[in-house]
Parts: sequence; C-alpha cells; structure tokens
Amino acid sequence: MGLIRSAYGSRQIYEGYLAKLSAAEEEIDRGRAEIQGETAEAWDRLRAEQARVTKLRKIEVDRIFSEEKR
Repeated sequence: MGLIRSAYGSRQIYEGYLAKLSAAEEEIDRGRAEIQGETAEAWDRLRAEQARVTKLRKIEVDRIFSEEKR
C-alpha cells in the first residue's frame, strides 16, 4: 500500500490511473465480445466481471488512502 501511495502521491492521481486502466479494459472487453459472438450472455458476463473489478478497486483505494479525504 505504501508503494502505491509513494508512486501516485494522491488518491485523485491513482483514481485517474484506474480510470485509464478501466477504459483500456473496456476496449479489450469489446474485442472479447466480438470473439464470443456479441451475445447478450457474453455482454452480461463481461459487465458482471467489470462490476466486480470496480467494486474491488474501490475497496482497495479506500484502504490505501483511508486517511486522505477526497
């Protein structure tokens, strides 16, 4: 946790990095959906996966920057 705080310096900068990472992952998901046939089922799985990742990242950010106010 200290490593992330040292590398990014603030919650806002780290959240900015995570937003860019999420955007890149969305591009990958579009490609995965195309390969899987772009069915509703494929999109549902991808959205559920992204929702889990988003939730875990929020928990991580809150833990790492717990003493910092937004």
